[in-house]
Amino acid sequence: MPVKTKKEALDFVKRHGAVLESAKGTIPSLAQAIAGEPIRGSWWGHPKGNQIYMLLNDVCDSPDIVRCRLMDGKITLVHRRLWPALVKMASAFDTERLSAVREEHTSTGAHRMATIKFPDWVPAEVRAAAKIISVTDATDQLIDTLSSNVAPVRRLRPPLLRAGLWLTTVALVGGLIVARFANLHIFMERARQPVFDVALVGALTTGCLAVIAAFYLSLPDRRLRWALLPMPSFIVWWVASGAGCYRDWLEYRDGAWQIGESGHCFMFILGVGVPLSLALLLALRRARPIAPQRVVVVGGLGAASLAAFLLQFFHPFDLTLMDLAIHAVGVAVVVTLMASRLARNMIR
Repeated sequence: MPVKTKKEALDFVKRHGAVLESAKGTIPSLAQAIAGEPIRGSWWGHPKGNQIYMLLNDVCDSPDIVRCRLMDGKITLVHRRLWPALVKMASAFDTERLSAVREEHTSTGAHRMATIKFPDWVPAEVRAAAKIISVTDATDQLIDTLSSNVAPVRRLRPPLLRAGLWLTTVALVGGLIVARFANLHIFMERARQPVFDVALVGALTTGCLAVIAAFYLSLPDRRLRWALLPMPSFIVWWVASGAGCYRDWLEYRDGAWQIGESGHCFMFILGVGVPLSLALLLALRRARPIAPQRVVVVGGLGAASLAAFLLQFFHPFDLTLMDLAIHAVGVAVVVTLMASRLARNMIR
């Protein structure tokens, strides 16, 4: 039966715990429940568009409803009965997904979206209730609510196996490129320097461990500490790289300090790191991580580190301090691009 009144609409949200306001997804849609049938296109053009508009506003104005982007970044209406469990498990979600979203009217008559950051909107009694509820009970409540309409899917392979397959593919493609285009004679000359070898192994290890950590973090039951997996090798890589900067800090040409070949290094890291990042996003997409930001940041570090590792096969001179700085900027840019909203949306 279609939802016809404010009470029925609130009861609908309470019964399900969380529903989508109007979008399509893996949990029920309130707009569709009001329409009483699947909605094609925008609900504004539906015969019951006015009724949908009024009931959605009535529900959103209720103190028992919070409007946020919990499900796949789509506007979600969450009933108060689920708030303690949501607060208890907040660390499993991106903060922006838990921030309350409200529509306000400006003095000009226009509409704008106002955001109240989590946990500023959470009442004191809900915070107290969240401290009492166990992690197990909170997890069960959220799973029952957010997976009510989920269709069966094929079980993912273990994260270590998926990471290994991805890294093997990258190794094969990278190996072919190095064999075809790199000057291996010059590379072997540089490889006689112990500091260079340590930095090279550090970059490769950081890339591999960061990719493995990203696959593990894409699963909802994995702890945030997985993000620390590549940190020891990351430190070794940059300390060794810094120790290898024994030439002039900058190149002095025509009476001015110049970047020299470092600009090409920067473009190489971007040119290789960005495609690797996109390939990694596609591999991580099936997991549909609850907290995508931490996944894409760690994955971006992995892609950038592997790009920096490959760069050494095409870098026919020793690192200068400027080179090191440009490499760091290149890695940071790749990680920043991966942390963008667009990248996070790709794996939601």
